[in-house]
Amino acid sequence: MNDECKYGDDFLNKLDSILEQSLLNQGIQDVVAMVKGGQVAVPDLIQPSAGKMYWEGAAQVLLALPPQYLNGHEALLFDAIQDSNWPGFDQFIDLLARQPIAHLLPLYTSAYEQAKQEDDDLWVWCLYRLGQRINIQQDVEDVWADMRLYLESLGWEF
Repeated sequence: MNDECKYGDDFLNKLDSILEQSLLNQGIQDVVAMVKGGQVAVPDLIQPSAGKMYWEGAAQVLLALPPQYLNGHEALLFDAIQDSNWPGFDQFIDLLARQPIAHLLPLYTSAYEQAKQEDDDLWVWCLYRLGQRINIQQDVEDVWADMRLYLESLGWEF
């Protein structure tokens, strides 16, 4: 991720305003318009470096964007689901579950392999939760079953 948000105080104030207004549709749509107008880049909304206090509001903006704006940024979304306690986690799961399975599956399996390599069982659990969502839509049973076995081998209970 970026070390700092390249849009400065105006952008941070807009996200802060969204959060303060309990994510009212008006504020979200203002930031959506900024994305569509090229004033805000999608990667800067995926866990903004300004701080976790902005993550959930930014995730709400991403949910309100047309799907084509997320194309090419799916790998960043996988990074955003490494911890189910992070703000915006559920929204990022929703965003990923909406992606076409043919495009998502290679990224999904790659994230799983990376999580195992890093011994990051929480990330594997988060990927498993995503698998629960996309399994309903398409067949990811093999990867999902492997994740479950991996987690069970670490003592996770289902």
